[in-house]
Amino acid sequence: MSTPLVVALHGATGTRGRPVARRLLEDGHDVRAVVRRPGRAAGCRPAAADLLDARSLAGAYAGADAVVVRLPAVFDDRAWRMARCVVAAVHGAQVQRVVVDTGCALPAAPTGLPYLDARRALVETLAHGPCDVAVVQPVAPAMEDLAVRDGVVVCTAAALPYIALDDVAGEIAAALRDGRSRLVCGPRAWTGPEVAAVLGDAAGRPVRWRTVAPVQPGDAAAGGFARVHAALARTPAPDPALLRVGTTDLVTWARRQAWRPALAA
Repeated sequence: MSTPLVVALHGATGTRGRPVARRLLEDGHDVRAVVRRPGRAAGCRPAAADLLDARSLAGAYAGADAVVVRLPAVFDDRAWRMARCVVAAVHGAQVQRVVVDTGCALPAAPTGLPYLDARRALVETLAHGPCDVAVVQPVAPAMEDLAVRDGVVVCTAAALPYIALDDVAGEIAAALRDGRSRLVCGPRAWTGPEVAAVLGDAAGRPVRWRTVAPVQPGDAAAGGFARVHAALARTPAPDPALLRVGTTDLVTWARRQAWRPALAA
């Protein structure tokens, strides 16, 4: 059991943050949920703050032993502002430990995309500061990103080692304990057709697979993700020797989900 810490956790009420909050609470930490609009985060104390407001962040971080942060899915220059505000708040509140969940593998060089480049800048700037920094990089999409709609799952054709968010949360908790950065992935790679077969078996209905649909004009989020995915596709594969492999297999994960028949009709 590690020494209990006061941890300021971003996104504790969201899909990606809830497993982290649950794991940190299980480890005995005092978790402070840093959210713009305080909501339900079982077991956490709410701390209202805005990622675009360094002063509010510093207030949310005040007295915390550590901060766990993952920048949200923002594709414009706000991503840069958020990164700068986090750095300023960490330094202003004199936080000693920071764990950055990048949400994806970080390219080695700038890409021109704020979503990726702001994450690189956040990590690099914090690393040159007075606090201890660990970086958790999931190098494949989360299993929770897979969704069945009208009997179709949208995913890439390439085989990817999808990782469960519970496993990512475990690595974040470990990074908080040992201060070491890590690359993380799932236990094996699955192609698009294989993903469809696994989800169909779990849902009890046939599921078809197709690639990401063309981006519609005005769909900023879809266009942003498409550009990010294209940039990541050009990123060299990580050294397998550096990967930490999750324990949750896609089949096991899929069978645990409460698939509604309507989603797989």
